[in-house]
Amino acid sequence: MENFSILNPHCKKGDEIKIKKHKLYMYIYNHNQSHSQSQNHIESSLNMDLQTILTEINTSLASTSESIQKIQNSYRDESSAQDDALIKKLQSHLSTDNATGNHEKVSLLSLKNDTLLAYINSLLLIIGNKLNINDAKDDDDLEKNHHELDKYRENTIQHRIVMERGIKPLEKKLNYQLDKLVRTYTKLEKDYLESEKRALEKLSHSSSSSDDDNDDSDQDSSDEDEKMVFKPNISGLLTKEDTKKSKRTEIEAEAEMETEAGTDSVYKPPKINAIAPPKQTQFVDRFDPKYHKDNTRGSRMQAMEEYLRESSDQPDWESSIGANIVNSGRGGIKSHRDTEVDRKMADFEEENMTRLGSGAGSKLAKKKMKQRERYAQMNIVGGEDFSIFNSKRKLESTTSRRGNKKSRNAWERAKQNL
Repeated sequence: MENFSILNPHCKKGDEIKIKKHKLYMYIYNHNQSHSQSQNHIESSLNMDLQTILTEINTSLASTSESIQKIQNSYRDESSAQDDALIKKLQSHLSTDNATGNHEKVSLLSLKNDTLLAYINSLLLIIGNKLNINDAKDDDDLEKNHHELDKYRENTIQHRIVMERGIKPLEKKLNYQLDKLVRTYTKLEKDYLESEKRALEKLSHSSSSSDDDNDDSDQDSSDEDEKMVFKPNISGLLTKEDTKKSKRTEIEAEAEMETEAGTDSVYKPPKINAIAPPKQTQFVDRFDPKYHKDNTRGSRMQAMEEYLRESSDQPDWESSIGANIVNSGRGGIKSHRDTEVDRKMADFEEENMTRLGSGAGSKLAKKKMKQRERYAQMNIVGGEDFSIFNSKRKLESTTSRRGNKKSRNAWERAKQNL
C-alpha cells in the first residue's frame, strides 16, 4: 500500500482500494479459468480411457462367447455319438446274455447292482417330476404329474425294501463265501501271470543258447531217456502208509507257505455270521419236584435271581420305579423273567403292528393271578421276597453237581432216603 502510494502520489485512498479489488477479481477469474480448463482436460482424457476399456471388454466377451459356443457344439456332438455307441453296446450285450442264458456272475451281486441302479433312477424321476410340477400350466398336467409321482414313489419303496430286507441279510450270510471267491480269483490271476512270465523267460533263455548246445543236449536227453526205460519203478515199492505220509508232508508244506505269506500282511479274522453276545448268567434251579418230597412248588427261586442281578455289574432296565409292582402290591412283585417276557411281547407288537391276546379274561389267567396274590401274601413282606426261607428242600440238592447225578451205590441211595 505504501509502495503504491509512492508510485502514484496523485491517486486517492478509495481509488487504491478499487484497484486492489479489481486485481483480486482478475486473479480469481484467471485461476478459475485455468482450473476449469484442467478439469475439462482430465474429464476428456478419462472419457477416452473408459471408452477404450469398454470397447476392449466388449470385444473380449464376444470372442469368449464364440469360443464357448464352439466348445459346446463339439462336446455335444462327441457326447451324443459316444452315448449312442454305449447304448447300442449295452443293448447288444443284454440281448446276447438273455438269448444264451450264460450269466457268468454271482446272481446276488447282479441283483444288488440292478436294484441300486433302479433305486437311483426312480429317485431322479421323482426329482424331475417335482421340477415339472412347478412348470405345469393346466389342472390336467398337475393331475398327471401327481399320478406319475405316486408311481415313482411306489417303485422307490419297492427297491428300498428289496435292498434292506432281501439283499442285506443274504449278503451278510454269504460275505465269507464271496470273499473266498474273490481271493481265489485273484490268486488264479496272479498264478497265470507268473506262469506267463516264466514261459517268456524260458523262451528267451532257449533262444540265446547256440545250435550246437541244443544238439548236444538232445543227444544227452535221448541217452538218459533210454537208460530210464530199463530203470525199476520205485513208486510200486512204497506202501500206503508212505504215500499217506508224503501227502501229509505236502499239505504241511503248503500250509507253512501260506502262513509265511500271511505273516507279511495284516491279520484279518474270518467273517462269519454274527452271533449275539452272551447274556447275563441266570441262576438255574435244578430242583425237580418229581424226585423230591416237597413237591408243592416247582417254580424257580426269585430271591436267588434277584440276588444275582443285584450283585452283578450290569445295569438294570426298568421303564419306571415301581413298574414291577403288580395290582398295587396285592399281586406281588413281577420277576425279572416276567418283565423280559412282557418287553419281548411289546417289541413284537410294535415291530409287526399286531396286538397279541393277553388272555386276561380266561379262567387259566384268573387262576394264575389268584395263585400269585396268595403267594405274595405268604412270602412277600415290605416289597422283599422271603420265599427262600419257606422251602423245605435243601440247597445242596439244587446247587451241587453231585446232587444232580444219580447215586451209584446203595449206601448213597440209603443216605438220600434218610
